[in-house]
Formats: sequence, C-alpha cells, structure tokens
Amino acid sequence: MGSAVAALVGAILTLAFPIVFLVIGEPLLFLLMNIPGIAFGVMGLTKIADPAEVERHIGYTWACTLTYVALVVIIVSLMFAPAGTA
Repeated sequence: MGSAVAALVGAILTLAFPIVFLVIGEPLLFLLMNIPGIAFGVMGLTKIADPAEVERHIGYTWACTLTYVALVVIIVSLMFAPAGTA
C-alpha cells in the first residue's frame, strides 16, 4: 500500500511542471500534464483486493511519471538551448 501511495504522490508532484510553464510564459505547455500517471496511481489505490493488479498499476504509474519527466527535460532543454544549436 505504501508504494502505491508513493507512486501516486510522485505523479501528483509532476503537476508543478505545468505551473512553471505557465509562470515562464508558455501557456500552451501548461496543458502538458501527467494525467495517465495520476489515473494509474488512483487505480492502484482502489484495487487493493488484487495485489498483482496493484503492483501492475504501480509500475504503470512510475513508467508514466518517468516518461513525463524525461519529456519535460527535453522540452526545457530545447527551449533554453542557444540559438543555432537545436
């Protein structure tokens, strides 16, 4: 149960990225959110009767969260790359 909560908290913390995009003046990137990761985290917490399903949803949550963070890193690195290098 604790790892499911940790996965969900990690996915929810990624909501800070859209806020940062909004603050730096990129309102279109505000729409880029980790909705699948949050949904899998919630599903992992609601399926406590089946431990195998909970573990599967925890894995999906972390996969979505890590993919989302990698995508954000790529976007930010392209945004702040010096002109002519990207």
